[in-house]
Amino acid sequence: MASNGESRSALAVRLVILLEISVNHLVIRMPKDLNQDSLEQTWIADWEASIVFVQRIVEIVRCWDPSIYGVTDPAVSYIVFIAMVMIHIHSKVDYRGIQQTRSGENIPDSWCLLNLFLRQLSYHWRIPKILIGECIPS
Repeated sequence: MASNGESRSALAVRLVILLEISVNHLVIRMPKDLNQDSLEQTWIADWEASIVFVQRIVEIVRCWDPSIYGVTDPAVSYIVFIAMVMIHIHSKVDYRGIQQTRSGENIPDSWCLLNLFLRQLSYHWRIPKILIGECIPS
């Protein structure tokens, strides 16, 4: 969603910057070493915080205007791919013994949205095409 008077390229740059900020926060909040029993609650809190940043990435992608795919930096494909990996891991890891978190119900939809986004980018750029071809099942 473009602001008043914002060009397509300015919108693309703004969204890319938001993705970069979110993925940096994701990396910072990644859980640390789980080998120490006293840190288990910290690890869970960090994991849940990292998933919040994954959901931010999903929300940014949800706002993407299809008219800016051609001017989008293809490097965002890596950010989207990282978010997809995190969603996949989150769907497989039962770290609380109940396989559910506050964002758990959105996981399949989020993964599908990011997958579709990569596929749309693959019409314009080679990087997402490679990621899809090598790493994402059809």
